[in-house]
Amino acid sequence: MSQERSGSRNVSKVTRRRFKRIERVLRRAQLDEYIIVEHKQRRVEVGQRSLRTVHAADQRQLEVTLYRDLRRGRASASFIVTDVEDINAIDTLVAAAAARASHGLGPEWRLPAPAAPARVDLADSAIVGDPEGVAMASMEQLLRPQSQQTRPWKPTDVRVVARARETTVLTSTGFVRTKTESFLELDAVLRAQAVAHQIHHRARRREDLNIEALLDTAAVRLRDRAAAKPVTAGRYDLALELDAIVGATGAEHTGPKRYAWFASFVAQANAETQRRGLARYSTGKSVYGSRTVRGDKLTLTSDGTLARGWYSSPFSNMGEAIRSFPLINKGVAAQPSLSLREAGLRKQLSNGGVRNLVVAPGRRPMAALLLPGKRPLLKVSELASLDMDPLTGEFSAQLALGYLQAGSKSVPVTGGFIRGNLFDLFADVIMARETGFHTWYAGPRLLRFGNVAVH
Repeated sequence: MSQERSGSRNVSKVTRRRFKRIERVLRRAQLDEYIIVEHKQRRVEVGQRSLRTVHAADQRQLEVTLYRDLRRGRASASFIVTDVEDINAIDTLVAAAAARASHGLGPEWRLPAPAAPARVDLADSAIVGDPEGVAMASMEQLLRPQSQQTRPWKPTDVRVVARARETTVLTSTGFVRTKTESFLELDAVLRAQAVAHQIHHRARRREDLNIEALLDTAAVRLRDRAAAKPVTAGRYDLALELDAIVGATGAEHTGPKRYAWFASFVAQANAETQRRGLARYSTGKSVYGSRTVRGDKLTLTSDGTLARGWYSSPFSNMGEAIRSFPLINKGVAAQPSLSLREAGLRKQLSNGGVRNLVVAPGRRPMAALLLPGKRPLLKVSELASLDMDPLTGEFSAQLALGYLQAGSKSVPVTGGFIRGNLFDLFADVIMARETGFHTWYAGPRLLRFGNVAVH
């Protein structure tokens, strides 16, 4: 790895020497292209009992992906070295991976030329410098004695995880960079009498965890859940609050499903889905198909450069620069999400794939959207579950806590399943002009859908 490589100045000398050794072995193997990734992470997990550190570990890992171009197409293979201080077996590992690569073929494509990474600072100095201290302080704040009148609960199953991660990526095309990131995760169950409230929060910086606000919300929801009645089956107008917009509390999905109500739009924008002919629409076409649009037309952007975004990054672990790009513009499909491989197949620049989602707000205030219309209005504060088929849009969501808006009164309800089709929902959505942020979502604080079935 030469000094002329892009961004090599921010790579440590130890990592640089290690990468040089691996590169020499890869070149001797006569490979066409390769990617080397080194992960270094300090992870601290604090449990509830006596503020004891449950687990603290320094984790290191090397991942090597190699490519070989054969007459029948491009072949690839990869391997992982967990003990990066001992890479004496690297010759053997490369030889074995190169042999495997000759049996796994795919279409021809090339790694793109290096591109400048996004400028986004994702390292909280407090977490990077002292993850143990931040995790302990967060736990102490959560377990601090509370007023039995305003916060009458008993915390159980409390867990705080603080992570500081450094990732270095080198590619055979000349890209080499290091990024430092911080992560803070909080999980807890607060119990009061016969009801419980789950906290599941993620933040890149300590100040964004906002524990006091989480506890204030918990107090309201525990009180209202204790008084909630089962929701009556029927047709409702549905108003989703911010916590419900990002999905069910505690859910850990992968792929498009992690984007909750926007999962189908993310799935349709996937370049591989489009290439295989599985997408319902293509670039330049309406995302609603033949449906009549009665609400606000959706404008949806993927932005991996949000400083607070859970899925933000200056570049991916494949060395591709992360970009902000439009997925949908006023109801019309815009750019597809292009992974490194899909971009190579199309001979285009990769945009890093879908990261955080930014939704353009509407023109009406939240107060106006919370007024009942022809049908009863069900305001959803929290979901117990949300599942869907991203390709068809069919979904089912279980209500944890909602409110029936009846004139000036707001009656808490729970239970029941909300079912329908995501494409139908968004053909009749009205979006609030007030905006907020939650984990990976930046956009309207309230989404109102018309004529939704509750069972």
